[in-house]
Amino acid sequence: MILEGKRILVQYSGGKDSTACMIKLLEEEAYVEAVHFVHKYGYDLPTIEAKRMCCEYEVKIHIIDITKQIDELFLSGFDQRPCRFCKGIMDNITVELAVQNNFEYICVGDTASDTALVERLKVYDKENLVINRYFNKAVELPENISVIRPLITYDNDAVFEFLHKHSVEVKRNNDTGDKYFEYSREGCPLQFKDYGVRYSKELMEKLKTANTLCSEFATKQGIKASIHMPSEMIVTIPKGHEEQCRQYLIDKGIELTKKYRIQSICKRYLFSVEIYAELFDEDKIVNLFSRFMERITESVKSVHMENHALAMRSDNAEIHARLLENELKMVGDICSLRCLNQEMLDSLFVELFHTYNFRIVYVDDCVQIKDTNIIQSVPNCRCISGNNSSEKIIRSSTIDNINHEDITYLAANRIYTAIDLRNEKKCDEDLVRRLAAKGIEYRHVPFIGNNSFSKEKQPDLSKKTIGSYMSLLVEYENLKEIFEAISENDGGVMIFCKYGRDRTGIISMILNLLVNRSREHIVLDYVASDLFLNSSQYEDRIYEYSSNVPLGFMIDFLEKYQSAYHYLRLIGVSERNIKRIIDKMGE
Repeated sequence: MILEGKRILVQYSGGKDSTACMIKLLEEEAYVEAVHFVHKYGYDLPTIEAKRMCCEYEVKIHIIDITKQIDELFLSGFDQRPCRFCKGIMDNITVELAVQNNFEYICVGDTASDTALVERLKVYDKENLVINRYFNKAVELPENISVIRPLITYDNDAVFEFLHKHSVEVKRNNDTGDKYFEYSREGCPLQFKDYGVRYSKELMEKLKTANTLCSEFATKQGIKASIHMPSEMIVTIPKGHEEQCRQYLIDKGIELTKKYRIQSICKRYLFSVEIYAELFDEDKIVNLFSRFMERITESVKSVHMENHALAMRSDNAEIHARLLENELKMVGDICSLRCLNQEMLDSLFVELFHTYNFRIVYVDDCVQIKDTNIIQSVPNCRCISGNNSSEKIIRSSTIDNINHEDITYLAANRIYTAIDLRNEKKCDEDLVRRLAAKGIEYRHVPFIGNNSFSKEKQPDLSKKTIGSYMSLLVEYENLKEIFEAISENDGGVMIFCKYGRDRTGIISMILNLLVNRSREHIVLDYVASDLFLNSSQYEDRIYEYSSNVPLGFMIDFLEKYQSAYHYLRLIGVSERNIKRIIDKMGE
C-alpha cells in the first residue's frame, strides 16, 4: 500500500496494537496524528504510555476527555456491557476530528487474532482487508474517509515480534480484558461491572480503584488479573492467584465482603447416585463418603448424619447429601476449593458405589448466581421466571431501602405488584406512595397468619429445618391469598420477606415445582441466597451452604401433596389462576 504523505488519524489507546499501527504508518512515511480518549474512571497508565510514545515519535496527540458523555449514558439506568457504547462515543468523535482536520484515513488497531472481525471483513470486502470502509454501523463515515487496519494480517505474536524488532516495549495494565479464554484486548475498569447491574458513581469509582490495584498485583506477578463488581469475583490468568490477589486488595484498603473469599473460588458439583439396598445404612454411608472425601481432599474434620441427611466437611471441601429411601438414591452436592477432575469423580463413584447409574453436574455458580442480582439497593433480588415470560416474577429481600432509580427500573420492566410476606406490615407510607407513583401496588400478605401460631409455637426459620418449612404449608388461607396475589394482578410481581430466603424461598420452590424445573435448578435458586446475603448488612444471619433443606423439602412436599399443582388446588387456588402463574413463570 502506498501511504506516503497521506493524512491518517490513529485511534491510539496507548496499548501495543495501536502503538504498532502508528510505527508501521510512520515507516510508510504517512502523516500521522493520534487521538486518545480518557475519562475519570479509566486507568492512568495507557495515557502515560500514549504521551510517551507520541513524544518519542514526534506525533501530535489529541487527548479528549469523554467523562461527561460516559456519565450521561451510564448513570441513566444503564445495565449492559459498556464497551460497544463507549466505542460509539469514541468513533463519533474520531470522525468529527478527522473531518475538521482533513484526514483521509482513520486507523484502528484490529489484528488477525480477532477472528470474528476478520470473518466479517471478508464478507464485506475479502479483497481489501487492510483498507476499506467497514466501520461502526452506528457512525456515519464520510465518503472521503476510509478505514485502515495495518495489523489485520498480524496475530498477537506477530505484533509482539514487530515491536521487539523495533526495540519498543509498551507497558500494559495486565487486566484480563473483555474475554478470558480467547483473544481479548485490555480495556478500562468499567467493563468489569457485573452484567445486569446498573452503574452508579460509587460503583464506577470502585471499579477503577480496585482494578488499578489488580493491575499492580498482576504486573508484579507476571499474570493478568481483574475484579468484577459488585460480585467481587476475581479472575486471574492463569488461574490459581485469586486468593493472593484478594488479599493484596484488602491490604491496600479495599473493603471486600465477608466470607466471600471461599465462595468466590469454590467449585460445586451436584450429584445423584443409585444406592443398592444393602447400603441403606447411615454408618455405611458415612464410611463411604469419608473414603470419598479423603480421596478428593484430605482427612474429614466433621461429620453429621441424621434422618438420612449427611453433612461432611474437611478444610477444603464440603459434602451435603440425602438418602431417598423410596427411590434407592442419594442426592446432594460437593463443594470444593479445588477444581475436581470429572473423570476422577466418575471413577470414584463407580469404585465406591459399584454402579454406573449416577449423574454429576458441575455448576459454576459464581457465574450463574452471582451475576443475577438485578437491582443494587435490594440484596438477594433475582428473577425466577423463564425467558418466555412477559410478566416476570421476582424474588428479593426487604425493599424497605429501595431507591428511586430501582423503583423506576421495576416499573419500566412491568413489575406492577410488590407482595410483602412478613408477619407485620413494615413498609412505611412514604415508600408505599413512591411505589404507587410509579404504578406499583404494595400488598401486605403475611405468610404466617396472626392467629395461626402463638409466638411460642411459631416455626424457627433461622434453623432452616425441613420440618419448620413443611409446618408452614398448613397456612392454607394465607398461602392461597399469596398465590392469588401473584396470579391475579396484571404485569410482573415482586415477592419479598426480610431476607428473601425462607418465606420467599418456600414460595419460590413451589413455583419452580409447578413448572417442573429440575432438582438442580431448585437447589441453585435456594442456595443463591447464601451468596447474596454474605454482607455486613446481614451478619446476624450468615448462612452456610447446604442443599439438604431444599432437597428434603421437595421430597417431603411431593410425598405429602403429590405435586405443586395438587397443593395449589388443595388450598383453593383456581385452575385459571394456576394457569396464570404458569404463564408468569414462562414455562
